[in-house]
Amino acid sequence: MSSPNFMSFEPCNEDHADSFDLFEDHARVRLASPRWYNTGLRISDGCAMTMTKGGWINNATTNNCTIEYFPPKNIHGSNCLPVHSTFLVGTLNSSLFPIAFSLPDNRVFVAANRDAMIYDWQANTEQRLPQIPNGVRVTYPMIGTAVLLPLSPDNDYTPEILLCGGIVAGWQVEQMPAARTMPDAVLLPSGDVVLVNGAGSGISGYGNVRAQVGASNANNPVLSPVLYRPAQPTGARFDATGMPASDIPRLYHSVATLTPRGDVMIAGSNPNLDRSEVAYGTEYRVEWLSPPYMGVERPVIASAPRMVGFGLWANAGRLQVTSPESMQGGEYRSWTVTHAVHANARLVYLKNSPSDGKHTLSMTVRRKVAVSSRSWMALRLFKSTDPDQYGHAKDKKTEDGSE
Repeated sequence: MSSPNFMSFEPCNEDHADSFDLFEDHARVRLASPRWYNTGLRISDGCAMTMTKGGWINNATTNNCTIEYFPPKNIHGSNCLPVHSTFLVGTLNSSLFPIAFSLPDNRVFVAANRDAMIYDWQANTEQRLPQIPNGVRVTYPMIGTAVLLPLSPDNDYTPEILLCGGIVAGWQVEQMPAARTMPDAVLLPSGDVVLVNGAGSGISGYGNVRAQVGASNANNPVLSPVLYRPAQPTGARFDATGMPASDIPRLYHSVATLTPRGDVMIAGSNPNLDRSEVAYGTEYRVEWLSPPYMGVERPVIASAPRMVGFGLWANAGRLQVTSPESMQGGEYRSWTVTHAVHANARLVYLKNSPSDGKHTLSMTVRRKVAVSSRSWMALRLFKSTDPDQYGHAKDKKTEDGSE
């Protein structure tokens, strides 16, 4: 059931969660309209943007083709109410969980169904992009995935978006090693992207198509991850070499995300109305995929500034680190993920150079607000390694569904 209710929390700096601040007051603080199957992201000024609402399929009787902000914004006389979007209307009946990323120029990239646009939320204008090639639909229930590739000072933070195997730079089309629907795209600190989870046929949801498997609308689970290396030449970017295969189907309601320690956590799968033990039943096991950098000596940040100002080039301070040679530094953010939408995943590379050749690294960060947005970012250091075998681990404690 869709709901306009709103909840906020402020993370704490403790090793436990006893002191974090959680706030909700549904009578006073709520969205203006109910939202379900929506996408939420943080835009350049730090506010939250949310768009769409619907059910399993979005049509004219159930849609909410509007964009809303929190805190509310008076966009072009909207009086802080939801803003109508002709793009979201035009992408019915497959505009749920739209793909969206905040861009370094303050605008927002949005893709839904077979279409894409650049949305200027300050001017409330929609710049339509050429239609996605080959008739591909990318949003629910024909779920694809996408990721904003690393932003780098080397090209003045020019954005590129990986969208179901193609880069949004005039729609350059590349071929994935195998068909995959409902995948997750996890951006690594190295700048590479891991594609994991999903099925080789079918669509999202459950109980809606003929020849279901149990209640699943999809079949033929894809059990092996694929690595995408954007720095490689076209045609050589997808690589499954050395990627470990899982024996756990990850279909509808699966997720994958980067953990603070740098590996990929993989969980979920439940293409059923409730808990079920039929084919493709409710999955409780958790897996971790370990990139090659997890198995080598890693740099350690001994000290770093806790806060850097906005709107200017500023020296972010000197980091006391181990082994600063051949090191890449960056700000990384990986927030919530649902239905293959990683709208807030972001990696911004920083200019850095060793200060004394041993243990001090000077980093300069371009605090242009739209590059990183007003939010917390995790500081990550990455020392390049040669491609190597990926590791795989399964949480044995949850094999039977128990905790």
